[in-house]
Amino acid sequence: QLTKFKKNKDQLVDMVDKWTYFIKHAQNLEMIPDDIEDEGLMTAYKEADKHSWEKEELIAYDNASMREQDERGREQKAEERGKEQGETKKEVEAVIGFYQNGVPIEIIAKSLKISIERVEQIIESHTN
Repeated sequence: QLTKFKKNKDQLVDMVDKWTYFIKHAQNLEMIPDDIEDEGLMTAYKEADKHSWEKEELIAYDNASMREQDERGREQKAEERGKEQGETKKEVEAVIGFYQNGVPIEIIAKSLKISIERVEQIIESHTN
């Protein structure tokens, strides 16, 4: 059916036309069109463009992509760690506050929905 598609770049009206044009001409494209607004189609053009790159360009691109992914992973891990520490800090502050005001350990644990052992651990490590 692609052989029946005769529109040129200036005649593309809707997304079906744009995708069909891309599929038909991707292997012969020399540059990515400036007027691509659809994110999926832009990704397709970029992926197709990589096939014309030299080996060194592909290696550099892959290395940059890996560095970018590593950085995203580090940021995500740091956010998770910060969140865990923030929750732990709040937990510690609550346990110590209750304990210093004479609230029994069992009630502290039940109120904060943590184990009695965790309450005792916090008290031991923060009141000495």
